Amino acid sequence: MVCPYHGNYEKKMEIHQGLSFCMYEFKVVRQKTLELYEELNREYSEFRFVYSGRGFHIHVMDQEAVRMKKREREKLGEKWARKYPIDPWVTSGEMRLIRLPYSLHGMVSRICIPLSLGEIKSFDPRKDRKCFPSFLKNINKLRFLDKI
Repeated sequence: MVCPYHGNYEKKMEIHQGLSFCMYEFKVVRQKTLELYEELNREYSEFRFVYSGRGFHIHVMDQEAVRMKKREREKLGEKWARKYPIDPWVTSGEMRLIRLPYSLHGMVSRICIPLSLGEIKSFDPRKDRKCFPSFLKNINKLRFLDKI
């Protein structure tokens, strides 16, 4: 995704803001997450949602999905990566750990929190204190590009 205010990932890395994101980017990711859920909901019925500190994870809990082979998950990840800002590598489940609820996302120091579908629609990571571990005393200094 290219932010009209902050550029693409490479530009953000250049200015040392690669892991940061603004509310414009967050709103796009939130909307795409809801659209992906609508698509998944046509085939599956049991879901869990987690905010990871950088975005949303949809856990499909149906037995059919749980039993998928790696190559099947890769194909789905490749298909959905064209329409939604997802990481196909995460979808394939090969090398990355799933963001479990209440675990700490070490790259951004945020607590991964479970959310309901309704909570996703109004969730604001700047204001939800459950996202911030206790060692982050002053949340005003967090790297969240809040210019929008």
